[in-house]
Amino acid sequence: MKNFEELNKKEVFNRMLSSEFGTLYSHLDTQGNIDKVIRFLDGALTPELLRVHSII
Repeated sequence: MKNFEELNKKEVFNRMLSSEFGTLYSHLDTQGNIDKVIRFLDGALTPELLRVHSII
């Protein structure tokens, strides 16, 4: 699994929302639609408190 810094070097993420539980970023596809939403845990919420769900 890649961390946010690695992903942010390869793709452009737009900040959507900042909160104490992390910052939400979105990524747009070639047609301008949101194809990814990422929560960067830079706040009080730690990864240990989250359940990870992924659809591949």
